[in-house]
Amino acid sequence: MTPNIDHLLAPHTMQEVVLHRILRAKHMKKSLLLIIISVITSSCSMCNNEVSHFSVSPDNKFKAVVFNRNCGATTGFNTQISIINIDSQLQTNGGNIFIMDNKENITLEWSSNNQLVVKGNLNNETFKKLQEFKGIHISYN
Repeated sequence: MTPNIDHLLAPHTMQEVVLHRILRAKHMKKSLLLIIISVITSSCSMCNNEVSHFSVSPDNKFKAVVFNRNCGATTGFNTQISIINIDSQLQTNGGNIFIMDNKENITLEWSSNNQLVVKGNLNNETFKKLQEFKGIHISYN
C-alpha cells in the first residue's frame, strides 16, 4: 500500500495558499503569452515577398522597392511597392504605398528627394495607391 502524501504537497497557511495561486497565475500568463507569440509569428510567416527591383532616392535616405507578395495557393499574383529607409530590409508586410492585382512591370523614377514617379501598366484593380508617404509625393503614370 502506497502512503498518501498529498497533504505534504498542499499549502497549509494562508501565505502558502496566496503564494501558490500567484505562482500558478504567473505560469498561466507565461503560457498564454507563448501561445499568442506563436500564433502571431506563424501567421506572419505565411506570406513572403519576392523583390523585383528597387530605386534609391537622390539623397540616399530612402529606397522604393517593387515586389510581388506570395501568400500561398489561394492568392493571386500582385505587384506592390514600399518606401523604406535606405538601411532597412523589406519586411514580410504588404506594400506601404501601392498594391495592385496581377504581376506587372513597373518602373520607379525619383525626380527629386521627395518626389517619386511610378510608371507602368497601372490599369489593374488597385487596392492601395498613396499620393504621399513620409513627406514623399508619389505620382502614377
